[in-house]
Amino acid sequence: SGGGTGGHMLRELEKNAVRKGLVLQGENWENITRDDIYRQRVLGTKTGAEDFITCDDKRRLGLAGMIVYILFVVATMNFTWRRLDITVSYKVNSAIEDRVRSAVYLEDQMEKTWSDIIVVEDMQKWLLQAFPNILSPVVQGNNIPIGDVRFTLRRIQQVANTDPETGVGMRFSLKAPYKWKSQAGIQAHSGSTDLDNTTAFGAYRSWGTNRGKQPSIGIVWCSVDDKACAGGELLDTLKFSHKLNFADVISTCKDWCQDLSVDSKPCRCFDVSPERKCSFFWSPDETLTVPAPYVNMECDSSPKVPAMTENKIGYYTFWPSMGFWRFTQDNGWLHTPGFVSMLRLWTQQDLIELAGDEVPPTQADVLKRQIQDWFDGGFTSVGMASLVVDFIVHNPNYQVYTWVQLVFEKSAAGILRPDLRVDSLKITNDRISDEAQDVWSDLNAWDVMYGVLLILYVLSEMFEFGTRGVQYFNHPWNWFTMFTILLHTMTVISRWVYVGHQSFSMDLYNHKNAPWRSSPETFQDQFDAHQTFDLACAVTMPCMCVKLVQYLNDIFPRVGVLMNTIYRAGTPIVFLMFIFTDLFLAFVTWSHLMFGKHVEDFSSFAKACVTNIELSFGNVDTIETLNEQYPYSGGVFFVSHVLLFYFIIVNFGKAVVVSSYEDATELYAKAQEAEEQRRKASESPGQDFMTRTMDSVKLWFDDVLTAKFGNSRENRLTRAKRYEPNPLEVALYAIYFFFYLLMTFYMLRVGWKHDLATTIHETLQDQTFSVPDANLGAVRHGKTFKDVQSREDVALWLSQALPKALYNSSDGTFAGSANPLHLYQSALPDVYPQLVLNNWNIILGQSPVRISTRYFKMSPAGTSRAIGGFIQTSTQLIETDVAGPSEIGEKGTGFDPALVEATAIDEIVDPSARQAVQRNCEYKFAYGADNVDTANGFSCMLSVDYNQTMHILKDLTSNNFVSNQSATLAVDFVVYNGFATMFVYTGILFQFQPSGAVTKSIVDYPIQMDLYGGPNWYRILLEVLVILLTHYFFGVCVKGIVDTIMEHLRHDRASDPEPYSNLQRPYVVLRSIVLHMTTDLFNLLDLTSCLFMAVTMILWYEVVFSTLQQEFFFTERPYDGSSACYVEWCGDDEVIMAFYTQGWRTRIFARVCACNTLLIFLRILKYLQVYPHIRIIFRALRRGIGDVMWFLILLLVVLLALTCAGHQWFGVRIQSFHTLGEGFLACFSMALSVYDHSELRAVGGFGYFIFSMTALGVLRFVMMNMFFGIMDLNYREEHAKLEEGEKVLAMPSSANSAPPEGGMLKRAMTYGQNLWQRSRGKVDAGPEMLPVEDLGAARLSAMNSPSSRQPGSEVSETSGVSPAAGSLVLVGKGGASPTRMHGDSDDNHQETAVISESVVKKNTNFLYLPPEMKTWAVDTATEAYGLIEQFHGRRFNGQHNKHELDRILEEAESAIKHRRTAKREEAEQTYKNLNNVELRTLKEIHQDQESLAWYIMKREAELKKLEAMQKLKQQKHDSLVQAARSIHEDEDEAPSANVEDQAPPPEGQASNPA
Repeated sequence: SGGGTGGHMLRELEKNAVRKGLVLQGENWENITRDDIYRQRVLGTKTGAEDFITCDDKRRLGLAGMIVYILFVVATMNFTWRRLDITVSYKVNSAIEDRVRSAVYLEDQMEKTWSDIIVVEDMQKWLLQAFPNILSPVVQGNNIPIGDVRFTLRRIQQVANTDPETGVGMRFSLKAPYKWKSQAGIQAHSGSTDLDNTTAFGAYRSWGTNRGKQPSIGIVWCSVDDKACAGGELLDTLKFSHKLNFADVISTCKDWCQDLSVDSKPCRCFDVSPERKCSFFWSPDETLTVPAPYVNMECDSSPKVPAMTENKIGYYTFWPSMGFWRFTQDNGWLHTPGFVSMLRLWTQQDLIELAGDEVPPTQADVLKRQIQDWFDGGFTSVGMASLVVDFIVHNPNYQVYTWVQLVFEKSAAGILRPDLRVDSLKITNDRISDEAQDVWSDLNAWDVMYGVLLILYVLSEMFEFGTRGVQYFNHPWNWFTMFTILLHTMTVISRWVYVGHQSFSMDLYNHKNAPWRSSPETFQDQFDAHQTFDLACAVTMPCMCVKLVQYLNDIFPRVGVLMNTIYRAGTPIVFLMFIFTDLFLAFVTWSHLMFGKHVEDFSSFAKACVTNIELSFGNVDTIETLNEQYPYSGGVFFVSHVLLFYFIIVNFGKAVVVSSYEDATELYAKAQEAEEQRRKASESPGQDFMTRTMDSVKLWFDDVLTAKFGNSRENRLTRAKRYEPNPLEVALYAIYFFFYLLMTFYMLRVGWKHDLATTIHETLQDQTFSVPDANLGAVRHGKTFKDVQSREDVALWLSQALPKALYNSSDGTFAGSANPLHLYQSALPDVYPQLVLNNWNIILGQSPVRISTRYFKMSPAGTSRAIGGFIQTSTQLIETDVAGPSEIGEKGTGFDPALVEATAIDEIVDPSARQAVQRNCEYKFAYGADNVDTANGFSCMLSVDYNQTMHILKDLTSNNFVSNQSATLAVDFVVYNGFATMFVYTGILFQFQPSGAVTKSIVDYPIQMDLYGGPNWYRILLEVLVILLTHYFFGVCVKGIVDTIMEHLRHDRASDPEPYSNLQRPYVVLRSIVLHMTTDLFNLLDLTSCLFMAVTMILWYEVVFSTLQQEFFFTERPYDGSSACYVEWCGDDEVIMAFYTQGWRTRIFARVCACNTLLIFLRILKYLQVYPHIRIIFRALRRGIGDVMWFLILLLVVLLALTCAGHQWFGVRIQSFHTLGEGFLACFSMALSVYDHSELRAVGGFGYFIFSMTALGVLRFVMMNMFFGIMDLNYREEHAKLEEGEKVLAMPSSANSAPPEGGMLKRAMTYGQNLWQRSRGKVDAGPEMLPVEDLGAARLSAMNSPSSRQPGSEVSETSGVSPAAGSLVLVGKGGASPTRMHGDSDDNHQETAVISESVVKKNTNFLYLPPEMKTWAVDTATEAYGLIEQFHGRRFNGQHNKHELDRILEEAESAIKHRRTAKREEAEQTYKNLNNVELRTLKEIHQDQESLAWYIMKREAELKKLEAMQKLKQQKHDSLVQAARSIHEDEDEAPSANVEDQAPPPEGQASNPA
């Protein structure tokens, strides 16, 4: 492995060396590629990869792709959420869950609920007393139980309490001879039977209502003649007269035995003697036997028969048909084994039919009797380990089927833990069929779009993979994309699987008109398939939201900075999470071991984990309980946890993210330079058509702005002017602020309104009513408004608590005498009584209280909504004209979507309710009506007379006035308090939601009538002053806008004298207004506040001059209808309606006034800008606003991902996630550590742990700290400027005067004094002071400039710049350039010569410019410098007034713009020439150069070959010569030499011929 890695690294180094041109690619020159030749010949042999522009080969996504992807996300949301119906499921689930949790059972005459169940005895009482009431349709409202109730019991094996090795009894075996086989017990969802006791047990009496065939009322009896009961315990005897018919004796004894139970020992046998004496016995289980084949036994079957005595002539023996429990393998809850029993449900109509001529029992009685017999038969004996009760509930209004599961698990310690699980599934009527639906049956356009986009998404990734090959897997985002594609595939497949598993839907279809006794088993199978689809959707949607981050990262560079921050912080955060996890587990173990014995939240390791997570989030609710049990050690634990996690770990994560953000920002700056080079190289990776189009539009828009329509980008007036405080404006705003607050306080009088509303609320909420409960056999007293949870509770509150509040809340005496408020004093001696609340508050009118009700329109269920045996075709259900029923708003006046309402008396279904409403009510304007001409409900007026009111209320409530048809009910009236001189409209609202829930609220609108009378005259003065000052500040805003427009027009005219067209002038005006508002947001704030102030005063005067305010008064006698009416409002209901309307006006005014007050306070910040520290805060915000905005977008995407996950995981059970809006607020609360985790913890399970840890890591450790990092970096940079500027001011030679000595108060006083004197003209303004932070910025810029880092250059201590660089700093109006001080015009040449090549050469960048560019730069700078100096001299030579200075400034700007225009035209001409001439031949030149280079290199290669061949031939030649010499030397040494081997004769001598 190591060798392979080393070899790979060596090969990479060699490849890099070849790419950089440091070595040859091979020994053979023919292997040189064209790139190598071109690089080496044209760019040089030393050119490497680092000298080229870096191009990222990663795929970059474009804007068009993001738009398509967002459309894909929307289509996916529609595909998933339309089939999940989370919000609808939550509405139904919450209604059922609230009903289950609030159902009451009695223990020692104390009311207890679901949460109080801790032992088996509590469970038995709850199932006997509370459970039947839950299943009763009379109580539960719109949710109807269907099918049978399934009881799944698990019993654990009991073993001897002995040592498993020796078999000897344990130490305490005498006290506990048996024990559970496993201390862990049996989990209710476990499918294993290793610990189950599978032995059949018990005996219970069978009731006719719980058998499948021939159902009947009461117990199913078996009988035999000439036998008597034996072997049992005698419970009771009855002796009858001989005159009584024998059949009547038997019937009476059956009824007596049926109800007889002594100490949980029911009557299991009775015999009737010839003397008409009945003896009742309880037979123990061990005496029950398998029945003998009695010939005359009269019952279908009886698995168990009591012992009997033979040969009892004349006796008749009767016993109930009894059964016992048998163990089954997979028929229980979640297909688990156990002892399964089914409890049949009956409608009241069915019970009436079964009873015949007898008195029918109630549904609750039938259920209670059978459950009681099960308990008496030993159903919940000692061996019980768990019990699950589950059943199906149907809400026809929402077409939702709900699976209710009551889970009771018993621990070895004896404690019982109840768990309520409610799961819903929406099955619309059109989906109920006799065959499985196909996946195409419910598709819409969005679903088709989802399928198409999914296919395109997959194909695009396949194309990308085919293009890039294995490099596709080099980027993590591609792996994430593959994961999302897998999730989409799972989503589609799971939906297809669910559509194929609809056995429950088919059962519904088959039993529409037939009795249905199905168990929850088929629903469970269908729900499991839907749950798989739900889980796939819950993971898919968050991942799609996260995928959106990749698009933002690739398209928007600043998002890349934030993502780079996350990448850089990822590794430290991961290791920080390791540390966090280690310490977290340590604290979990500590808390569990030390506090788990007495504190519930630490009782198990899992609970300790959850509690410590919540402590990390800042939820400290557990600390109160911890301190009660462990005051010292608990405090140590809490302090240690907070110090370690909240102060150290969290802040350490903040430091990591802040540091990562700084590094990412620095890297972004470098990347910007590389991007600029890339653009110059005409590279545009990731630029799709949409992005290129938008860039073109942007360039065109910039070109428009920089053309005739406005100034150039460089000189456009977009820089915010420094705020110069006006003493008069500051003083007037202080007065305005003070007067405005006084005015609003006196207008609203919030304190008085709160006290009046509080006393009325307490009076209404504290009145009690009693609830009779036949199942409990008792009356539940002391219920209040807060305990109202059902329609029956509303009717009882209306008939009992409301009269107490109206007639009994006042004592009738005041200071020992009769309360005068009880009589209408001006009508004396005629007596007109009045209702008084709490001795002080008069209820207006002789019919002072109005009851308004609205009804749903009902229609028969028909065949489409009928469910056999439970919902008949004639059953009246809520009628809707939309896909689902309406949701009634909190105000009780709105229905979403539109409600089909009963508007006629004939549309009330219940005859008795119809007659009662017709007697006491009228369909007219009721609560929530817009005006008296709008009829919107049935209005019933209550009299001031107690007897009349009670008669009306009794008539209404006893005749089912509040029923399943009720939509809303409101009780409203008007109260007057003379001491506060204020009226209060009060409304009590009840909304009966289609889900079965009952929501309630109390609204109040305090109204003050005499607004300007008496001591309120000073409010007029305040209003006048505030209006005048508002006009003044509005004028200041308008003046600022006009000045900006005129300034822009002057600049534009100076640059282009040609007049504007009709189209151009509005554009310039609009642009100037936008720039004025956006460059200084306080301008926008001032204008908005003035407009809000105008709206506030308009709303106020609508209240003041309303008809009620102007014309309402107390008449001498109350109008009773006996005479003509001469006032605006004759009836009391009209007065209530008028005050309701006026209350809405007052509330709208109060809300707008509150918003305006916020703006008024924010405007104070404008006048605090004179302080440097305030300015740097604003500057830091302005510097970081870009990153903050992108951070908010990124945070929005992250929150959306978490919201989708939470909405789909927990939305069906938790209110804070049941809608996307609520879920978003919940996730945002988690980010701020203010979320209450108790509800989420109760239902979340393991999903809650994963969700919480994810939210903690992403939101708390990364996202929130990233915001701090943005602010920290920008603030530190601005603060550095401030500190540097303060150093400049502290220097004696500084051109800016030093700040006054002393503290902040003394500085403020000195500043105010100078400002006041300057405003009066007593002090010369002198030079304009630069802000201290601007001085610091200039100094830092000069210190960081390249010239200041050159050898020999020093930074000026006064100006903060390098004098060698020739830089200038203008320190004020009277300041001058350091290079020129009011010289004559003759010195112009000498002065302008200060910019020369000798001076500019000191800048290192200048040295690398071509000679012609150097010349151009010096000439252009000299020309610009001369022009500036010219106008500079004109400005400071002599005294000029403001208009003269403005004229000089305009001329200077015009001259500069004229020259700039000329330069621009010259540059554009050069640019066009370059494009049209030079660049056209550039490609040919490059090709020629490349061909030449290629030819040269090929010739060189051939030359190399020739040289090598020459060398080879030379070597051969040399070897031949050497060989010849050696031969010659050998011949010289021989005795005789050949003539041929002799040397040639010397030159000039003839050779001797042979």
